[in-house]
Amino acid sequence: MNSPAVTVTAVRRIPLTGARAFEADMRKFFAYAVAQPGCIGLQLLDRDLGTEVEYTVVAGFSSLVDRQRFVGNRDYSRWMRALDAHASRPAEIEEHQGLRLLFSTGRPGPPRWKVAVTTWLGVNLVTTPLIPFMPRLEAWIPFPWSNLVFNVVVVALLTWVIMPPLTQMLSRWLTPQAEA
Repeated sequence: MNSPAVTVTAVRRIPLTGARAFEADMRKFFAYAVAQPGCIGLQLLDRDLGTEVEYTVVAGFSSLVDRQRFVGNRDYSRWMRALDAHASRPAEIEEHQGLRLLFSTGRPGPPRWKVAVTTWLGVNLVTTPLIPFMPRLEAWIPFPWSNLVFNVVVVALLTWVIMPPLTQMLSRWLTPQAEA
């Protein structure tokens, strides 16, 4: 059985004077990375900090095995050294499996049991009002298709409507060390 998908975040701070050269190297790294088996995409986010730019790379891998194969490649080590050469300090790299990235704050994530409880709460908030509509949907289309539609609606509502404010509302409980 294959492991769940893995999302990796890598944060680097680059002096403003070196940002253009870093971005040029990142474009080359992205071309290399997306050509590797199991890499399902990358995104570069930037935030101006005045004298530095904070760059966050978000990379997706089909599985932990694919991520490990990618990291074990000799070319990967060469790329990390080249990209870190631009930075004012080494990259902060984190791996997230499953839904844990939704809870990421740039600090160690919450315990899995808190992720499970929060997800359970979100699922209940979405499904409780929707379940009464399931028989009507089943009367209209066969069960396998109505179940598929129901689950698509649940996942979409969880992803874009329920989980962002829910994790924000529960952030002190999810990651109490963030207050310290």
